Parts: sequence; C-alpha cells; structure tokens
Amino acid sequence: MRCAIGLATGRAFCGAVGNEVHREYDVIGEVMNLAARLMQAAPDTNLCDAATHRAARSRLRFQDLPPIPVKGKAAPVEVFRPVEPARKPDGPRAMLGRGEERAALAEGLRALEEHTSGLVVVEGEAGIGKSRLLADLLERAHAQGVRSLVGAGDAIEQATPYHAWRPIFTQLMGLVGIDDVEERRRRVLARVRADLELGRLARCSTASCHGSRPTTS
Repeated sequence: MRCAIGLATGRAFCGAVGNEVHREYDVIGEVMNLAARLMQAAPDTNLCDAATHRAARSRLRFQDLPPIPVKGKAAPVEVFRPVEPARKPDGPRAMLGRGEERAALAEGLRALEEHTSGLVVVEGEAGIGKSRLLADLLERAHAQGVRSLVGAGDAIEQATPYHAWRPIFTQLMGLVGIDDVEERRRRVLARVRADLELGRLARCSTASCHGSRPTTS
C-alpha cells in the first residue's frame, strides 16, 4: 500500500464553515493547499516545506531536494525530506552564562537531596534557553544520582486528561516501551497491590476502560 505525506507549517483557519443549512468543520488556508501539493509530489515518501524544515531541524536530519513547481505558486518551492533523528551530542554540552538561574536550581536540587520539597518556575520568551537550562539541571541531577521524571504539556493536547502526567506515571510504573494493554495492566496492579485503596482504584479504572460505552437514544 502506498503512502504519501506532505507537511507544511503556517497559519490556517480552523472551525465551522458554511451556513445554517449545511455546515462542516474544516481547516483551510494557503498552508493546507501547500501540504496537499507536497503530498501529491511525494509518492511513497514524506515531503515538507522550508518552514517545517526550520522548525524541526534540531531534532531531525533532512535531505535537501531540488525545488519543485507547485500549483498556485509563482516560484518553485523549497522541498525537504525527513531522513532520521538528528544525532545527539556525544556528551553534555557546556552551559555558558545563566549563573544566577543555575545557582537557584542547584540550591533546589540540594534541598531535594535533603528531603525538602520545593517548586521552581522558569519563565521567559521563546528561544532564550529555558529548555537548555532544564537540560543542564537534569544532567546535574543524573550526575548526583537523583532520579528525574520528565513530563511536558502540549497546546494541541489541551483536551487530553492528565497529558503532562502520562509520561511520568509511565516511568514510575515501569511501562516504558510496553504497548500490550494486558501487560501494562498486570504491572500497574502489581505496583499498587500493597495499597488497598490504590489497588481498588486501579481495578475500577481498568474495568471501565474495558467496559462497553453506554449509548443513548
């Protein structure tokens, strides 16, 4: 079975289109048209535009392809094909600057080792190095033998319950890389069986997941 994917990054209208007689939910815009054209030009592969390439090149390695003519565009469009994940650095990178921030995080890590909990909020504009600062903290924690659990929110997943907590509990329960539902259930129940209340909640949650969905008429 052939599969072709076109990726384009940009603004689009997302919402209801139509009138009181006929209305549908749609996503429209120039970026959608470009993604469709790239899909048509990508038999059995993935193609993306320059904006997607710029947004993802820190995590993926791309193959530069010759620009292609696209319907609706006066000039040929730059095209890239994702090849593989970008190679990670061989070792921890040096952290320059941010002395005060690093000192504050180091103090929080020291307090944690002394069994004193705390909360640190890192705020700032996009691109100023928040992720690098947190990566530096994780490197320090790992070097000191402090276990770290990482979760992250996502604007696209705002409606997904407990989205940011899911990877954390996946790590706590030893479920990383395990996709089989029954095996995941067995491991969760084994972890919580010492606590009667947690065990009851886990069994109820699992039963509701396996139960049939009620219907209304």
